[in-house]
Amino acid sequence: SYPIQEKTMAILLPLMEQKHISRLITITGAGLIVKGDPPSLIATLSKIAFPLIDPYRMDDAKKQQELLEKSTINWTVVRTPIHNNKLTQKIIHIGFDQPKPWATLARKAIAEFMIECIEQNDYIKRAPIIY
Repeated sequence: SYPIQEKTMAILLPLMEQKHISRLITITGAGLIVKGDPPSLIATLSKIAFPLIDPYRMDDAKKQQELLEKSTINWTVVRTPIHNNKLTQKIIHIGFDQPKPWATLARKAIAEFMIECIEQNDYIKRAPIIY
């Protein structure tokens, strides 16, 4: 039940700090707008539309982001469009621009990106959008 992301982070972050675990990579939807995102028509429409379409999930994602930003953890929030099960699809964009509303991305590609973030320590305290 909502707010699952917020509740999870509220419990997990203090435990991580207590156990001296400093790296966290999590995932949320590309519709989450964060500080530093470039302004665009798609970002503006996302900021208006997603809270109307799915207010609970958007509020949950925003609150998770707020908790992470206040923490001492080296976090990365991977923002993605709708997921699919294609096995050969590759990521064509890594950045902070919103994807087209019809964009999808393979779960396999998302998992590979998250592993790269662990191995390369990329995007510390950042929330890249991949598609």
